[in-house]
Amino acid sequence: MELTKRFLLCQFIIFLFLSLINYFIEFSYSTLILIFVSFLFSSICSILFYRVNILSSIERAIDFSEKISRGEFKNRISNNGTSKVSELLKSLNSLAYELEKRNIGIEEQIEGLIRMTSELEKENLNLKRELEKMQFDLSLAHLIQQQLLPKNYPKIQGINISVANFPIGQVGGDCFDFFGDKDQKLGVFLGDVSGKGVSAALVVSMVLTLLRQFVIVDYRPSEILQKLNDTLYTYFGMEHSTYLTSLFLLIDSINRRMTYAIGGHNPPLLLRGNDIISLESEGFSVGMFSNVNFEEKEIEVKGDDKIIIYTDGVIESKNETGEHFGYGNLMKVIKENSQANAFQLTHIIVDAVSRFAGNSPRTDDLTVIVISVS
Repeated sequence: MELTKRFLLCQFIIFLFLSLINYFIEFSYSTLILIFVSFLFSSICSILFYRVNILSSIERAIDFSEKISRGEFKNRISNNGTSKVSELLKSLNSLAYELEKRNIGIEEQIEGLIRMTSELEKENLNLKRELEKMQFDLSLAHLIQQQLLPKNYPKIQGINISVANFPIGQVGGDCFDFFGDKDQKLGVFLGDVSGKGVSAALVVSMVLTLLRQFVIVDYRPSEILQKLNDTLYTYFGMEHSTYLTSLFLLIDSINRRMTYAIGGHNPPLLLRGNDIISLESEGFSVGMFSNVNFEEKEIEVKGDDKIIIYTDGVIESKNETGEHFGYGNLMKVIKENSQANAFQLTHIIVDAVSRFAGNSPRTDDLTVIVISVS
């Protein structure tokens, strides 16, 4: 607008100047034509100049817009005018400024994310190393525990032993052992340590080691559980509440007698023909309290008798609806397969539990031991 006013002023001055000349040399036709031509020429020049100026501003605006589209937000357009085109150029400058600020913020966020990613990668690498170390330790613990569990069972005339043991992980809290002597007596121990994982496995290792020392001195089931209880309570019970349910059986194959004591464990089941007898006996879990006594009982065993002992992983196994396998299902499976031998019955029970659970994951170690008397 300012530019237009200036050119109009120039036109007026030219016109005034020519008028004055004409005034002094007298008006004539040719003079008037000259004045008209001069005015027309100056108008055309003004229009062309104004148009060139507008086109130049538009070209600069287009060039600036292309730079913005390429992410070049730091550039600015020089502009001192007040026309509509000038207002457009000012708007483009404001847009570039806002985009530059946002771009800086985004770049800072990206840098922060890159730093965070780098730190997470380092932490992940450390965790991976720790996990590998833990897996190695678990593998070693598994190897040690497997070495402690019996691989060969005592050869006692007239007695067959079958075992199925399935820990929930690499190491478990179920433990068992067998002891034979020259008098044809078979000692059977089964325990289930509270808790799971490495801590339970360490207690298992300690229990099996202690047990083998106690059996050398005394073979009475109640005395063995008593000594085991006092030792565990002394070292673990008062501070860590570590205990185990357990039982110890002593089968005399010559005199056909079985003595047993139970420490908070599921009672042994005696299968005689089609009848199942639950062998109850009083006693707290081993290691839970100090100075406790374990009731010791004795029963006659006969030919074709089978003694079934097991851990909670059998009856507490759940199916996909959360229902437990339970004591009733166990009784049913045993009765329906009363003619099976020790090996067959052991695996029939395990298969029944597995079918019942379906795709539901196991949450506890599982051990089944069947001892048959011929």
